[in-house]
Amino acid sequence: MPKPKTFGKSSRKKVYACRRNLEKRFRQNDDGSRDDTSEVHPERTDQQSCSTSDKNSMEISYETNYEETEPFQVSGRRVVEIGYFMKQLQEISNHNSMFSCNLGTVEMLNEKRTGLNSTFHMKCRMCSKEFVLKSSEYSANKMDVNEEIVAGIMSIGAGVTQLNTVLCHINIPPMSVRLYQGKHDIICGWWHKTAQHCMAEAGKEEKNHALSIGSVNESGIPMIPVSGDACWSKRSYGTNYSASSGVGAIVGLFSKKVLYYGVKNKTCIICSRAHLKGVQPPKHRCFKNFQGPSTAMEALIITEGFKESIERHGLIYNQYVADGDSSTYASIRNSRPYESVTVGKVECKNHLLRNYCKGLLSIASNTTYPIRARKILKDNYLRIRWGVDSSVKYWVKQSIPFSEKMKNIKDDINNGPYHIFGDHSKCASYFCNDEIKKRTENMVPELKANGVFQKIEDLAHRLSFHAYSFVHNETNNLVESFNARVAKFVGGKRVNFSQRRSYAGRCAAAVILYNSGALQSTVHKYIFGTEANHEIVRLETIRQKLNVKIMEKRIKKRKVIKPTTNKDVHYGEECQKVDMDDKQYATAKREFLLRLEITPEEKDKIEQDTILQSASPYGWKPEGNYSQLHCFLQYVNGAQAPIVHH
Repeated sequence: MPKPKTFGKSSRKKVYACRRNLEKRFRQNDDGSRDDTSEVHPERTDQQSCSTSDKNSMEISYETNYEETEPFQVSGRRVVEIGYFMKQLQEISNHNSMFSCNLGTVEMLNEKRTGLNSTFHMKCRMCSKEFVLKSSEYSANKMDVNEEIVAGIMSIGAGVTQLNTVLCHINIPPMSVRLYQGKHDIICGWWHKTAQHCMAEAGKEEKNHALSIGSVNESGIPMIPVSGDACWSKRSYGTNYSASSGVGAIVGLFSKKVLYYGVKNKTCIICSRAHLKGVQPPKHRCFKNFQGPSTAMEALIITEGFKESIERHGLIYNQYVADGDSSTYASIRNSRPYESVTVGKVECKNHLLRNYCKGLLSIASNTTYPIRARKILKDNYLRIRWGVDSSVKYWVKQSIPFSEKMKNIKDDINNGPYHIFGDHSKCASYFCNDEIKKRTENMVPELKANGVFQKIEDLAHRLSFHAYSFVHNETNNLVESFNARVAKFVGGKRVNFSQRRSYAGRCAAAVILYNSGALQSTVHKYIFGTEANHEIVRLETIRQKLNVKIMEKRIKKRKVIKPTTNKDVHYGEECQKVDMDDKQYATAKREFLLRLEITPEEKDKIEQDTILQSASPYGWKPEGNYSQLHCFLQYVNGAQAPIVHH
C-alpha cells in the first residue's frame, strides 16, 4: 500500500514563504490606500482599497487552505483475521471513482479498539469517500477474538495479568480489566452450561449400563458404584487446611466420567471490601456459599451429590469408593439419601497402602528404638507394601468364594512382616519358595527384643480389617485424575481465583475436559452448534492422540511418602468413621486377647527382663506405659484414646 502524501520539510518552507509574501503585500496595500492609491495601483483608481474585513477574510481562507495537519499514526501490532481483512482491502482498492482511486490515495483517520478487536476509519484523499476496516468479522455463531483469548488464557491457569504481559511483550495493546472481567463472566457461564450437559450425558450412559446388567433395586431404580473425592484451591501440605474454596466430584466407575461436582466458597471480594469500609455491599451476584472449616467441604459436597442422584440422573449410588481420610462416608450414612438402600463403602487400595507405609515410617523415625532396628525397617518397609499388593492381585484372580478371598488376604497381610524379616514358618507355597527361605536371615527375634516388631504387627492387624476392600481391588484414581485437571486450570493452586466466580468456572472447564477430552470443541458444539476454529480442533485432536499413547506406555513410579500427623475430625486418619458392627467387634476383641496370651515360661522371662527397666531390652518406661484398654481401643478404632498411667 503506497504511503499517503504529507507535508514534508521543503513543502513547509514554501508555504511559509508564500505566507510572508502575502502578508507583505497586504501591508503595502494598506499604506498605499492612505497616501496615494493610484500610484501604487493606477489601474485600480476607480476601486476602493481593501477593507479590514476583506483582509481578515482572506487570512481566514488562507489558514483554512494551508494549515498543517499531522496524519494519524498506528503503532504496534494487531491481531487480524487475514482472509476477512484482505477481502475488505480489495473492496476499498476497487471502489468506483472518476479519479481512478486506489489504496495509495486512502489515508487512516482513526482507530477504535475493543480489546483485540480493531476498527479503522479511513478516507480517500481524491474522492473523499470514507471506509470502515475491521480486524475480524463478527458472527453470532462463534466466539469473537476477545472471548477466544480469554478462554485460552483461562484454560492454561492464567488471568488478566499474565494475558496483558504476553500482549505487551509482542507489542499488542493490552486488554482492559473491565473488558476482561466481562468476557470472563460470559465464558464461565458457557462452561457451566456445557458442564451440566456433559454430566447429564454421562448419567444416561451409566443408567443404560446398569439396566443392561440388571443392577436395580426393588423399585426398579438403577444402582451403580461411584468414586468420590475433593480438593482445595490451595495446597495444604498436610498441615494448613485454610483454603477459601474447594471442589468435590462424583465419578461413575463404568463411564469414568463426572456425574456431579460442587464448589464451595468461603469468600466474596465485593462483600469483604464493603465490610472493611463499613458500608453496605452493592448489588452483585455473590458466590459465597459456605461457612465453616475447609476440611468440612468434602463431606458436604459429596453428601449433596448423593441426595441429588435420583433427581439428576434417576440413579442410586449404592457403593462408594473413596479414601479414608475424610468423614464423608459417615456424613452419607447419617443423611440416609435413599430409603431402602444403605450405601456401602470400599476403601481405596492405594490410600490404605499409603497409610500403612506412613505408619511404618513413623515407627522407623521414632528415636526411642535402637538405630539398627529402625534402619532394618526403613530399608524394608516398601517390600512389606509390595507383598500386600502382590497377595491382593493373586487372590482377586482366583475363582473361589468372596469370603475365602477375604480370609486368605487377611492371613497374608498379618504374615507379611514375618515373611519380609525372615520368619517363613507361616508362609504359603505361592508366597515364597525354599530358595527365598534359605537366603534370608531371620531378624524377627531381634526386632521383637527391641519392641519394634510389636508395633509393626499392630499396623498389619489394623490393615487386615480392610480385607473386604482389598478383594474389590478398587482405587479412586479416577477422581484424583479429575483433581489434577482442576489444578491445571487454577494455575497449580498457586494463584488465588477464589475471590469471585473464577474458581467455579475453571472447575466447570475441568469437568468438560475430563468427560469429553476437548474443551473448546465441546463448548462450541453445545453453545453455538458449530465447530470451533480449525487450529483449536487440530490441537485438541493431537493432544487426545498423545494422551492415548502416554497411557499405553506409562511406567508407574513408586514414590516414598513422608509421614504426616493430622488430628482433624473432618479429614485425615483421625476423622469420624462408622463404628464396627457387632461381628467385626467380637472378632477384633478375640484376636487382640489371643495376642496377649503368653505361656508361664514367657511370663517368667518378661519378669526377669524388666527388673531393671532402664536396662531392659524392651525399652519400657513408666511414663510411656499405656493401659491394656487404651491399646485395644487404639488397635480397633485407630483413634487416639486417653492415656492412662499405671
